[in-house]
Order: sequence, then C-alpha cells, then structure tokens
Amino acid sequence: MHLLKFLKLRELSDINERTYSNNAIRRIGILDSVVQSDGCLIEYKEKGRKKPRHDVSLIVSEKSLPMLLKFRELSRELFKRNSKIWKLSKGNYWGMHIRVNNLLRIFEDADINFGDPPIPSHWIMKNDGFFGAYLAGVIDGDGNADIKRPKYPQLLIRITSGKSQTFLAKAIKQKLNCSVNIYHRVADKILRNQKIHGEWFELHFLVSSKNYKFVKRYVLPHVEISHKKDLLEGFFMERFGA
Repeated sequence: MHLLKFLKLRELSDINERTYSNNAIRRIGILDSVVQSDGCLIEYKEKGRKKPRHDVSLIVSEKSLPMLLKFRELSRELFKRNSKIWKLSKGNYWGMHIRVNNLLRIFEDADINFGDPPIPSHWIMKNDGFFGAYLAGVIDGDGNADIKRPKYPQLLIRITSGKSQTFLAKAIKQKLNCSVNIYHRVADKILRNQKIHGEWFELHFLVSSKNYKFVKRYVLPHVEISHKKDLLEGFFMERFGA
C-alpha cells in the first residue's frame, strides 16, 4: 500500500483495521521508529537551484545492517524509492539516503518526525499491533537487552537517547502495564589525548510475567536484529516455555 493512499483519510485518528490492512499500517509504524532511531532529515542547497533539497539519511553499524535493509524495503513499498546501500570508507558502517522533497507534507500529516528522542505518532497509540511494531523498531535502533535475576529471570530492555524519553516512557507504561524508569548518564572519556564529555539518557523497563504475552505477540515478530530477537525468543522459551 502506498503511503499517499494511506493518508487520504481526513483524520489519522480514524485509522482502523477495517479501513486499511493492519499489516500495512504496522509497517508504517516500523518506518516511523527506524527513522527516529537512526535517521536524520538533511536540508541542503544545490548550485543553480533556488529551493533546498531534502534527504532522509541513515547510517548504521554492520550489526544493524538488517534494519537498514528493512528501511530500504519499506522505502520501496511506501515511497516508491529504490536507493542503494553503500559502505562508508572508514569503519564497519553502512549508509543509505532517499530524496524526500515531495514527501515532507506526508511526513507532517502522518506525524512522523526525525527528532531525538523517539516519540510514537498519536495514531500508533490507538492499536496494540501498531505500537508493538513501532517499539520493535526502536529496540532495533536504540535498544539492548539483558537478563536480570537468573533465579527468577526478568528481561531488562534499555533504550538510549540523547534526550529524556518522557513521552515514550508513558506510552510503554500504558501499553505494557509496567514500571518505566529514565536514568541520566554522564561519562568522560579520553580519545586521542582529548577529553570527551558524554551525556545521555537510558529508558529501562522489564519484560516479565505481566507483559511477556504483549511483547511476544506484538513486538517480537517485528524485531530485525538477530541477536536481539534470539535473546527475546530464548528468554520466552526458558522462562515461560513459550
């Protein structure tokens, strides 16, 4: 389904599975989280052109390459863009960009933003499946997981951002019925004889017996990064036999 067709609705609050394919709308939710996690909107001017051009650009490490492949797939399906993926000259990083001059209004209407921290669009909050797909994209991009309390295991999910994820924390608390904490982290490192000051925020929540069914049903199917997906699946099998 093309995103232009999807946005013919006058109000995005009218979105429901009777109107459009549930799967198609979930994919828009994944796209939303991917561009918020690892994407940026670039504005630049070309010689001889009065109006600026706009690109959406993504750069990921080799471990996150499956997420970049997902972005390319969604770009083809939703925007009819067929961009190439390239390897950066330094380090194990891969990139891709798509031109979006005529899509800016669509992004605005769909409540898709490129800022930090990730904020789910209002229509994503209206359906568990949409939010699960969105959260999977955020976990792929900015999240990691660890097992806590080996005797009675709980799975800790951490989502890292440059700014406090207040709205996302409220959304997770509402949908997963769990406590959510945000921690402000500060650290200094020495890099090439220079002191680098780092400052970031970590959002923490636990996958437990209270909410694992939600995560297993709505989030897990959309996780693309293999080591994160494997950890989730292994936890569900060991802890709940499911």
